[in-house]
Amino acid sequence: MDLTHFILLAVERNMISNKFGLEIFYTAFKEAAQNDHFETGEIPEITDNRFVLINHNFYLAVTMLAKALFAHEDNPFEAMYAQMLVDQIVTHDQRLVGGRSPQIEESTLEILSEETIKVYLIYLDQLKNLFTQYIHQNFNAKKKIISWRDIEDKNSRMVVSAFLKMCRCKHLIPTMFNVECLEEMIIKIIPPMTAEEYDYLEENKELIKVHNEDTNFEQTTCEPKDGEPGLLFHEFVFMLGLIAVNFMSTDALSSTRVEDFFIEKLGFKKMENEKRAQKTYDEVLRRVQTDGGDDGEDIFTDEEGLESEESELDENQKAF
Repeated sequence: MDLTHFILLAVERNMISNKFGLEIFYTAFKEAAQNDHFETGEIPEITDNRFVLINHNFYLAVTMLAKALFAHEDNPFEAMYAQMLVDQIVTHDQRLVGGRSPQIEESTLEILSEETIKVYLIYLDQLKNLFTQYIHQNFNAKKKIISWRDIEDKNSRMVVSAFLKMCRCKHLIPTMFNVECLEEMIIKIIPPMTAEEYDYLEENKELIKVHNEDTNFEQTTCEPKDGEPGLLFHEFVFMLGLIAVNFMSTDALSSTRVEDFFIEKLGFKKMENEKRAQKTYDEVLRRVQTDGGDDGEDIFTDEEGLESEESELDENQKAF
């Protein structure tokens, strides 16, 4: 199992949250794959310069994650396997599923490739800042009243109308795509689960109505409707990745297109990943468990030191 399918499994089984996000699953995968030879005496399997999980190290990765995600349970391993194996959610069409999963197609696999996930993690600080800025409570107040730590602890979602606001304020709409394309991409990343979500996105086309009625989008507030779907942080990141893969043409590599999109369209400060050392799984876990996650720290650390957080943000983000 490669990283792409490991992440898809975690997403489909509803294991990834704002607190336990892509970074902890990435480090668990990498360390399990790299450490397998200590238990088996065999060299870890590598395909196209990417590690994959086999029986022994898949179990090791699951064990590591169980201790983190279900530390509050009497039996973390039993809770983990129940989450992985038992379907618990009823969809709008009465199917029983483990959780919400993106539609599987070529572009989905591109945005979940190992190299693209590395880009997300390199820019994790700035992605958190962007999510925090445009979550509707902060956007409406024009200041940060909900911190990233609050977003983690409450597993808060960004309603899709707030994501629409962001796309318009960042001039992604109509410069790169229109609201109809945005709606299609949202359905690919977060297919409707409840009847209310289905009505909002597919039956009533509410997002298109919001776009057409909101003629002063930078000044008006974002008012979520009952049943409006929302994006968890990793789904928000996947949405940005999908936009980049579909509408940037700067390079053949998906990971490069994503990074170019972050810098050229979202105004992110370029991060030189070759100068950055990856944190270990234990370091990521310690950060999450001891202080609930820092508001501005990702799993990569620049050995020469980062510039101040404000230098990473554009003028609109500095308030956050």
